[in-house]
Amino acid sequence: MSVFIPKEITLLRIAFLSFSVVVSALSRQSVPTQGDIMVSHASPEYGAAGDEFVVLFNATDGSIDLNGFEVKYITAGGTTGSAGRIFSATTIIVSRSHLLLATRDTVRVGSVEVLRDVSMTTGMAATGGQLVVRETASPTNILFALAWGSVTVYAAGMTDAAAWSGDGMLTLTANETTYVRASYNGPNSDYTHIAAAAITEIPSSATAPLPVQMVEFSAASIPQGVLLRWRTATEADNAGWEIERRNVGMMESWTKIGFVEGAGTSTSPREYSFVDATPSATRFAPSAQRIAYRLKQVDRSGAFSYSGEIEVELGLAPEAFSLGDPYPNPFNPETTIEFSLAVPGHATMKVFDVLGREMATLFEGEAESGRAYRRSFNASRLSTGIYIVRLESAGLTAKHKIVYIR
Repeated sequence: MSVFIPKEITLLRIAFLSFSVVVSALSRQSVPTQGDIMVSHASPEYGAAGDEFVVLFNATDGSIDLNGFEVKYITAGGTTGSAGRIFSATTIIVSRSHLLLATRDTVRVGSVEVLRDVSMTTGMAATGGQLVVRETASPTNILFALAWGSVTVYAAGMTDAAAWSGDGMLTLTANETTYVRASYNGPNSDYTHIAAAAITEIPSSATAPLPVQMVEFSAASIPQGVLLRWRTATEADNAGWEIERRNVGMMESWTKIGFVEGAGTSTSPREYSFVDATPSATRFAPSAQRIAYRLKQVDRSGAFSYSGEIEVELGLAPEAFSLGDPYPNPFNPETTIEFSLAVPGHATMKVFDVLGREMATLFEGEAESGRAYRRSFNASRLSTGIYIVRLESAGLTAKHKIVYIR
């Protein structure tokens, strides 16, 4: 019996990161189904002829036994090749972990030297072919597949890239010989070519988990309140974020105001947003008000960490002729636009299509200075497309483009 449990090591990083998540050993073993096992890395020839490796990834929350399944190379012409491995004994991949199959005891490529987990036979062609993870007794039961080069006959169980319903079927141009999957949750196109000399990391069962890596966190005042945006480069076992707020300078403790679900495990960039509507009612107070926000990132295990703090000022009443940014934009079917005037007078705010035809009047009448006017635009009866919001008053004009997507 072979059991592969991640151990903590120093993790090297490349542009497209890979990861595993340490969980309690051998909990909830199961037989894999389509999409449970993914090919995260594959190299038909990373050095000399016969230098080949494949990395499998358990994308589920439980341990998986590979007994009765196989990793098999199929030629570009559809013939079953010799390369791969048949799992004929219990072989466990722990939840969110990797398994490195290689033809050599040690994979030496680029700046990497890593011991393989299990052996595989050689025979993959660098110029083109297919790699399938399938049930040995029922070869058409394919769990995952990828292809590179020019494939003329696809393996039994799939006809071509368009017809393949699995998550991993992909045709690649073999301009390099190592293919790295950039996202475990994204589309089939999330592979990239990495030159062998540029490889700095190959995951195995010993690869340590990556933490959530946040690359941006911002706050901005909008008509609905305060808009928080943040972006991650990678996530590992991420349950989500608790959003916390406090008033600056008032000796307040942090208060949880919401929760945004995370992507779980991902190595592709992810974008998130949250609107705090509470401050909108007092955003034009007699004096400026500063509000601080932070994010509490929570793992599925219950562990957590905090982001840095950011502040936004809810200022005094507006004193300028201004047409605010519509939010949301693009929208479906409704967006909100805010405007203000520097001097009182007659004002109009209308929506036009790109041909200049008037679609709606959002405001027409006398408007006070120093006051924010907010109007909603519902486009449910219109066609998908680009529209223009135009504000006019006292000879001044302001415009914003909005995009309606049904």
